[in-house]
Amino acid sequence: MAVMGLGHVGYYVKDLEVMKDFWGNFMGMTLTKSSEGAAFYSANPEGVDHEIAIMQGRPEADDSHLIQQISLRVESLDNVRDFKRRAIEKGYKIDRLVTHASAIGLYFRDPEGNRV
Repeated sequence: MAVMGLGHVGYYVKDLEVMKDFWGNFMGMTLTKSSEGAAFYSANPEGVDHEIAIMQGRPEADDSHLIQQISLRVESLDNVRDFKRRAIEKGYKIDRLVTHASAIGLYFRDPEGNRV
């Protein structure tokens, strides 16, 4: 039996409300369910309950290196350009824009420093 695809990425955050705003408003994903300490987001709520799960409880260490990156697909190069423009407007740190031969990647940091 082989893996058929990614189910979801779940990770701990320091400020749940800030990160809910990031995934819902900035990234444009749909909040599918939430509780007092967690929120779940889907890019396709009719097809997938959630791809991102965030939970309150990230350690306070400034350099905890919990996530190497969260990679997501977009429909077009114009979408990549739009994310870059909006990330700069929000003051999110841009790590790099790179071509991987089969795709173009924009690497930037979310409000808690995770690479997206």
